[in-house]
Amino acid sequence: SMRTCVSLLIILFMASLALAQSGMVSYEQISIGVDAPAKSIAASTLQPPGVAPPLRCLVRVESTSVRYRLDGTAATSSLGTPLLPADEPLVLSIQDATRMSLQGNVSSKTALVDIHCGQ
Repeated sequence: SMRTCVSLLIILFMASLALAQSGMVSYEQISIGVDAPAKSIAASTLQPPGVAPPLRCLVRVESTSVRYRLDGTAATSSLGTPLLPADEPLVLSIQDATRMSLQGNVSSKTALVDIHCGQ
């Protein structure tokens, strides 16, 4: 019947939503000022205890722009690839996330960067 069909669709939707949310196993918010040293993603975010190791990380700038590097070299306020709050989130392999270096690049502003890692 139509009621059974709608109920089944709702159940499937809720199950897929729960599954999608469970794919992310760790979260970190990094605060970066221009005058502070470059920062990297914490080891506890990249390899959280008690869960399967993440395969990728989603990086999104929440406020003011940053620069990043993935080659293991520290980003600076003038060197690195810019990442802006309006940009699509950056999806990195766990290997690239391990090498990521972040640095604020707007004078007198603190950048906030959200990192979600998971399957």
